[in-house]
Amino acid sequence: MISRTVRFLDERAGAVPFLRKALRYVFPDHWSFLLGEVALYSFVILVGTGIYLTLFFKPSLAPVVYHGDYLPLRGRELSEAYQSTVDISLRIKAGLLIRQTHHWAADVFVAAIVLHLLRIFFTGAFRKPRDLTYYIGLLMLILALLEGYLGYSLVDDLLSGMGLAIGYSVAMSVPFIGANIAQLLWDGPFPGSDSFMSRMYVAHVLVLPVLIGTLIVLHVTLVAARHHTQFISRRATEKKVVGMPTFPAYAPRSLGLAFAVAAVLFLMGGLIQINPIWQWGPYHVSQATNGAQPDWYLGWLIGALRLVPSFDVTVDLHRLPRRRRGSHVRAVRALVPGSGLGVPRARLGASRGGALRHEADLRGATARRGRRGTPEAGGGGARRLDGQLGRDPLGERLRDAAPDLGRLLEQRVELALRDHEDVHVGGRGHRGRPRHLRHECDLAEEVRSPSLSPPADRARPRCARHPAAPAC
Repeated sequence: MISRTVRFLDERAGAVPFLRKALRYVFPDHWSFLLGEVALYSFVILVGTGIYLTLFFKPSLAPVVYHGDYLPLRGRELSEAYQSTVDISLRIKAGLLIRQTHHWAADVFVAAIVLHLLRIFFTGAFRKPRDLTYYIGLLMLILALLEGYLGYSLVDDLLSGMGLAIGYSVAMSVPFIGANIAQLLWDGPFPGSDSFMSRMYVAHVLVLPVLIGTLIVLHVTLVAARHHTQFISRRATEKKVVGMPTFPAYAPRSLGLAFAVAAVLFLMGGLIQINPIWQWGPYHVSQATNGAQPDWYLGWLIGALRLVPSFDVTVDLHRLPRRRRGSHVRAVRALVPGSGLGVPRARLGASRGGALRHEADLRGATARRGRRGTPEAGGGGARRLDGQLGRDPLGERLRDAAPDLGRLLEQRVELALRDHEDVHVGGRGHRGRPRHLRHECDLAEEVRSPSLSPPADRARPRCARHPAAPAC
């Protein structure tokens, strides 16, 4: 069966050389490289569940009177968007499961991207020739944040209405062009015209998913063209890639991870309640509540808004009040989470002299990246807690401890990664215990070519234990 299929494809498309190269492609043998795949499979779940929700959702702010099954809302005037979402949750078969799975998948998608970018940053995998791949990942994170924000803003409940009010205020605060941006998007003062809902809907279900999907394809293409980085070991060098071939070693593992991610997300969607909109009620401009909290990936914005100093800019009679030096710069940087992580070439040891770097180092430059990246991550966590917990006494203590906890976590992760490095070089771990080299015949080696497409004769994987023989 397989041989007939391969022969059919080769006779009509000449696909055998490509299939041979794809099946022999070497993947990394380290758990941290799976974070990108978790994000990819979460995006697939997002697309699938989003298509189902699109069949029943009505993106309209037209007023209707609710006569559904939920008694506390019966007889109240709602928008069609809010009523259709309540009906999806309480009346459509499997509607609540799909909607909550969609919401959890969005949270996991952003979390996996953040963790993946942190791994790339702290191991130096952003250096040439992978700096473009790194910036594509950062752009993907920004679009994912915007996509999630528009997603829960479509519902027109009290939470989404408060979120849109904050978004309108943020847009209006942009110097020089903020008022024009708000006027263009909302067609007037908040809450704007009914066409704003249609614009959000088109952006959420069409524009942003297409852009994110395009970036994912480009990201994966660049990773495949330049291969992955790898930790220093006895076999892995700058010119030799060590890992598992696509088949039969890596493909079953990746397929199992895909099913595991889908299973966990659907279990969370069925067992863990998230965003019960029927409890918040519909949004009206006159209503507001301090209990409204955004998803975790937007909490940094709420916390950062509290750090922005209050000042008025006038032309003649008044001047900008004196503040501590650099406070305005820090306030602007607080609005962009991880802004320091987005400029690694400026300070953090980008490849000098045009040299290509293929190893994921843990020593030397790691300390500099830790001193730079840990305050950024810790500061983002502090702003997240500030937005989530407000003025709660426990929240204040957690905010104060966030940078120290970030540094402690960074030290423990670095020690664990160094232990993994010592395993492969046959040295001793950080506790002095002897480490031994593992012998696994599912590991293969591939000569790294400086060109984007390595020749087939140099790309033949070899068994890590028996270099003279093909991969086991």
